Amino acid sequence: MGLLLVIDAEHGLSAAEIADVELVGDRVAALLAGRAAAGDRERAARAATVRRILSADPAERRAAVGDLDRLGLAVGPHLSVTVVEVRGHPPGAGVEPALWSVTAGVGDDTAVAVHGGRAEIVRRDTAAPTPADLRARAARQRDAVLRVLGGPADVVVGTGGVVGSPSGLYESGRQASVAVRAGHRLPHLGGVGVWDELGEYAVLLCVPDDVPPGHAGARALGRLAAHDTGSRLRETLRVFLDEAGSVPRAARALHLHRTSLHYRLRRIREITGLDLDDGRDRLLLHMQLRLEETTGSGRPVTPAR
Repeated sequence: MGLLLVIDAEHGLSAAEIADVELVGDRVAALLAGRAAAGDRERAARAATVRRILSADPAERRAAVGDLDRLGLAVGPHLSVTVVEVRGHPPGAGVEPALWSVTAGVGDDTAVAVHGGRAEIVRRDTAAPTPADLRARAARQRDAVLRVLGGPADVVVGTGGVVGSPSGLYESGRQASVAVRAGHRLPHLGGVGVWDELGEYAVLLCVPDDVPPGHAGARALGRLAAHDTGSRLRETLRVFLDEAGSVPRAARALHLHRTSLHYRLRRIREITGLDLDDGRDRLLLHMQLRLEETTGSGRPVTPAR
């Protein structure tokens, strides 16, 4: 609970004085214990509310709205959910205290539920945060967890979109879970995913990992890989598609002469059997490149934007 220090430089405390010190110590300990128990009850109440407001059961969510209001978190239109996830750290080795540390000193505008290696955070902001604000906050939370863990760990923070009422928190929580998946799978995010910044990845990361192999896009990129030395053609294709099929912009991004780029594009057409002037074929290839990136089966790259 705490530490009570009595400085007796002359070693002259009588038995009665020592008894007085012990009595005061007992009283202080009782006060601290009561305060800690009240804090634990408050924290447990907030955690239970978070779990219910993010439940997949609509009845649970409706019942939790009143609890959220009593906690003062339902006031104001700027609500959001953040998920912090720890992987690659020994279970029980300080993970739970590290996850609780993300809300140290934040006041009454936050409620947290911690279970396993995951923390779910409901937060109310007085003003609408921008995606940049959310990313900066998530980065600070990630750093706080890493400092407490004090060792190597895979810590990712994902933030869902800002919603206007408690009824939208479930969707914000789902978005935060997708943002966490993005943080784990896309190295260029640096362990921080913000739903509103994910773009096309927000949809692709919801595609199941067990997509049956052998569809047209996978076959086309497989043929390209078999003829590609050092992934040169794959990278050319990725940049060309990221640049919306613009030869001038793709040539600048690749530092290529347009003649060289046209040669590579012709080779890609020959190998894949797909027409890069056909929007459907381009969509098929672009989608497959992104899917491979998000599932870890392709080379992770930084989008050229």
